[in-house]
Amino acid sequence: MVNYVRPCKKCTMKKISFSILLVFPFTLLFAQQKTENIIIVTLDGFRWQEVFAGADAALINKTYVGDVSSLKEQYWATSPVERRSKLLPF
Repeated sequence: MVNYVRPCKKCTMKKISFSILLVFPFTLLFAQQKTENIIIVTLDGFRWQEVFAGADAALINKTYVGDVSSLKEQYWATSPVERRSKLLPF
């Protein structure tokens, strides 16, 4: 039978503290680099409400859309089924 001796908590904390202190100076070296370009990736898509009910009347206004009349002509209908089929024709 093998006896396993658990390390004491103080020893473990000393090892963790030593590791952090050892790695910390190297992170400062790499953090001083100047960045010339930043790439921002955004994801856009349907809201779940639009998938089931089509275009939302609350979002078809001058705050969100430049040309409200053409948007209404293209995507608005009286029933949710018609709006959904206009927004998702497939």
